[in-house]
Amino acid sequence: MKNSLLMLILTSGFLLFGVTDARACSCAVATTCEAFARAEYVFTGTVAKASETDGTRRHQVQIQENFLGMENVSLADVLTETASSCAFSMTEGKSYLIFAWKNEQTGELGTGMCSQTTEIESAQEAVAGLRRLKSSDNPGGIVQGKVIDSELSIWEKPKKPAQIDKVLIESKNGEKFEAAIAPDGKYFLDGLNAGLYKIYLDLPKGFITGAEADGLGSYDEDDENSGFVKVAGRGCTNRDFEIKINGVIGGRLIDADGLPVVEKRVNLLRLPDPNEVDTQTETALREPRDEEEDSNDEDPDSPTVDPPPAKEKFAAEYLAYSGENGAFIFKGLPPGRYLLGYGIDDFLNVNDDGDQYLPMFFPNSNKRETAIVIDLKKAEVLTDKNIQLAPKLKKRKISGRIVLKNGRRAANAEADFYLKREGYADADWGGDLKIDAKGNFTLDGYEETEYLIRAQVSKRVSDEMFEVTHSSKCFIVPKTGAVKPLKIVLEAGGANCDDETFRK
Repeated sequence: MKNSLLMLILTSGFLLFGVTDARACSCAVATTCEAFARAEYVFTGTVAKASETDGTRRHQVQIQENFLGMENVSLADVLTETASSCAFSMTEGKSYLIFAWKNEQTGELGTGMCSQTTEIESAQEAVAGLRRLKSSDNPGGIVQGKVIDSELSIWEKPKKPAQIDKVLIESKNGEKFEAAIAPDGKYFLDGLNAGLYKIYLDLPKGFITGAEADGLGSYDEDDENSGFVKVAGRGCTNRDFEIKINGVIGGRLIDADGLPVVEKRVNLLRLPDPNEVDTQTETALREPRDEEEDSNDEDPDSPTVDPPPAKEKFAAEYLAYSGENGAFIFKGLPPGRYLLGYGIDDFLNVNDDGDQYLPMFFPNSNKRETAIVIDLKKAEVLTDKNIQLAPKLKKRKISGRIVLKNGRRAANAEADFYLKREGYADADWGGDLKIDAKGNFTLDGYEETEYLIRAQVSKRVSDEMFEVTHSSKCFIVPKTGAVKPLKIVLEAGGANCDDETFRK
């Protein structure tokens, strides 16, 4: 029962309301109207009695006002999970506004941290809103949200985008509705029957939604419900839209022989325009679809060499991945000057099989000073910006042994490593080294890469704490050349390696 209740709470609280990081129990904010649409039971009540067993807390609640699902019920048991970092419970003698779900296996009610259940003193506005929903003259589901023009400054008050006047809503059975966009960008439509609805915009050429720019607006054609959202017969379903100028930059990532390089990060950095106020300045890590987009649009202007000044800040950063045939694409870009390349975002990641390529600016320059700046005009489509990488770096073996100062094997020794390359601002943590019973280790490394290796021995001082008793000095492997077997010596103390200078 305990496990099934926990699943109920996690499913109802986290999945329905959205979680940025479930492990940290961070819950997305939902309005009362949205919470009402997603819950199975909504009511106010006072906790008459509470008891806890094996991480599950049972609350006997005296119901005061029913909003959903608790007709003719005066007393109910509501369970919460209390044995994890996501623990949640209610206090005996206090009153709450409760959003709950029923466990299909046990029939018991549960609520959780992300359910919007809250003390009644903090829920007066929410309760008033629920009363209005309950007594509405036009009952039914509500679709609402806002349409934001990303060209507007983030400091301005939201207003209706000039490109669009209405939001289109279509039911699964073909009924069509329209919701006018108010001057502040908000829209609202009520009185809908419960069911599946498609909520969308009819944008003019040259514009795109933020979801489509991020690759989230393409649906699975094999799923008949793809693209539809569920609207309950009461409460609100919220859907926001961001309107973007649809500038496009795409191409292929290829190796030194012209062959496609797939599943690699491609970076796009927008340079600030010193002569204009930047109106689309959000820093974005865009992950568009991998498919290459066909276009008959021609590039009327050849790229010009326009090196940015040293240490120039970027107005925005975008990220894509090379897909089949090495194709990559960035959508929803505002007009401006861009640097395109591979590994040019100062983020080095060469774990596991490793990344054997050095940073490269479009089209094939390893220096920012000679990088070609792409000048993208409003809603322009450029899909021929191929990036050719340098030859793969050669591999090399780095091996050694970890010993104590007296030369003996260090039992329970641990070791990890950092690595850095020219062209990246900081070093990257590479991971833990595998050490055999004799203290030997082997690291598969690359040329043009400098390594820092550190080792230590720890002892447990409590259930959750360890103390480092011995550690090595920082052992740095040069970025080129053969490496003889290393001998890393552990000495008493836990601060013998200061890796900060290497990492920065």
